Amino acid sequence: MTVDGPLFASVCDARGIDLAYEIAVPSDDGIDGVPLVWGHGLLSSRVTDDRTRLVDFGALRARRRVVRYDAVGHGSSAPADDIARYRWTELADDQLALVAHLAVDRYIASGESMGAATALLAAMKAPERVAGLVLVTPPCAWHTRPAQATTYLQGAQLIDDGHMAALAEFIAGAPPPGPFVGDPTWPTRAAAAADALVSQQAVVSAEVLRGAANSDLPLPVDLAERLTMPTLILCWTDDDGHPVSTGEALAAAITGARLVVSSRASEVADWSAQIADFVESIDP
Repeated sequence: MTVDGPLFASVCDARGIDLAYEIAVPSDDGIDGVPLVWGHGLLSSRVTDDRTRLVDFGALRARRRVVRYDAVGHGSSAPADDIARYRWTELADDQLALVAHLAVDRYIASGESMGAATALLAAMKAPERVAGLVLVTPPCAWHTRPAQATTYLQGAQLIDDGHMAALAEFIAGAPPPGPFVGDPTWPTRAAAAADALVSQQAVVSAEVLRGAANSDLPLPVDLAERLTMPTLILCWTDDDGHPVSTGEALAAAITGARLVVSSRASEVADWSAQIADFVESIDP
């Protein structure tokens, strides 16, 4: 079922920076309970998510309220003057400020890549506010983080030098993750992400990438001590920026977490249904 409810869009002052967000209300047979808050990936946005269609938000909106927003310096949200505001811990504070603005007591924290990191850190900061976690392609962390940080810093230099188009071309031409090797839909997805990045170039700055380079996930031992909420982790194979090892470590650290590892495009296509079922399992 992919029925869309009414959509409300606005801007929130999140700790001094305007964040653009939208709320979709479930259809009549949905459950108006604990909402799902979704965060996009690095250099992405709500528009990019809609173009790449990794997740079917229509299916999710049919079950619960869905709040989507553009992180600071992305999409329609305002940029920050301070590089520190682009670190994941700060993005988590922004998310908590947004849900406070919406008067949401508890919510399902979810997202892809950087959005997954944001959700995880928000849960660490305020576990009593997070009823569940949906972590889609969580990024490299801990011992795999330094190599990725180097890539981010190289991208930041391209932006500084005025080569946003070259960065977008690099992203479009990057090897696909395991499930999409040889898949004819991947070039279209990658091109959509690259085109969306170029359209954001007035907002996106090199500091976005530098902030990511200076970020990491909490240590598994700390996660184990603090997180007990239901958790769904969705990973795919053969992606250095989003290795299965991160998902495995998170699943081992968070009691009762469910890990799904997909190696085929058909399996990734089932993620939206799995997320929708997970969301429905959370008490309203």
